[in-house]
Formats: sequence, C-alpha cells, structure tokens
Amino acid sequence: MRWQTIRRMAASVEMGFVKSLVPPNTAQSDLINERLLAFLREGELAVTWAFLLHDEFKRVVWEMAHPSGVNPKSQGELSDAIQGIVGWLPSDIPEAAPHRVGERHREVAEMIMKDGSRNTEHARGLLDAVNHSRFVAHEVSAGWAQQKRAMIESLKKQKRVSLADDTDWT
Repeated sequence: MRWQTIRRMAASVEMGFVKSLVPPNTAQSDLINERLLAFLREGELAVTWAFLLHDEFKRVVWEMAHPSGVNPKSQGELSDAIQGIVGWLPSDIPEAAPHRVGERHREVAEMIMKDGSRNTEHARGLLDAVNHSRFVAHEVSAGWAQQKRAMIESLKKQKRVSLADDTDWT
C-alpha cells in the first residue's frame, strides 16, 4: 500500500512538471506522437531496433569519413575535415577495426623500412603479428555484420508473429 501511494505521488509530481512545460490551450494530441508511443510500447523490440539503428548510423558516418579507394593521406584529410565539421567520428565500431589495423600495418612497415631491419627475426615477427591482427579485424567486422543481419531478421520475424497474434480474426 505504501509503495502505491509513493508511486501516485511521483506520478502526480511528474504530471505537474510536464503540465508546467506545456503552453496553455495545447491539445494533448499535439503533444503525443502516436507513432512514437507505439514504438515505445514494443519494449525490448524497440530497444533492439534503436540499438541497431544507432549502430548503422555510426557505420554510415564512419564510412563517409573513410571512403574506400582513396589514398591514405587524402582519407586522413577527409576524416579530419568531417570530424572538424561534425565534431565527432565513431571509433568504437567493428567496421573501423580493419582500417585502424591497416594504419598500424603501414606504420610498422615504414618503421621497419627506415630502420633497415626488415630481414631480422623480430621484424618478421612484428609484421606477422600485425598481419594476424588484420585478419582478426576483418573476421570481427564480417562477424558483426552477419550478427546484425541475423538480429534484424529475428526482429522482423518477431514483429510478424506479434502482428499475427494481435489480429482479431473474428
């Protein structure tokens, strides 16, 4: 009983706060977007869709800043320009890993070439390690893309099932 009273009081305070933000003579239908409410009613499905949408947005922004077929110097300049304009570039996406490891590979190769130690056991070991990292990064990126596709298909299937369950056939 006590928790119910606290919940009612919290809801009352919250509604009072919300009402204080709403201009007078505003219809409630103007405040609430039914599509948004329907999306939020989906619960776990909505959160998963939002996560996937956000991840895809980050991937697209990253790919705009790192187009394929552009030399590394120009790509770096483009990336810096976009980051300067937008103020942010995603770096925590699996699709970026092969690019980052590729940059490290170029740095290691340049270092070994300048050093003149390319035929030493240590240099070959370092290049082998970086090459293995490139392989793993590509595998991770491909695996994440496959996982996202599977998640999307699963969500679509769940949505179709929930729509069929909600349909009144009488």
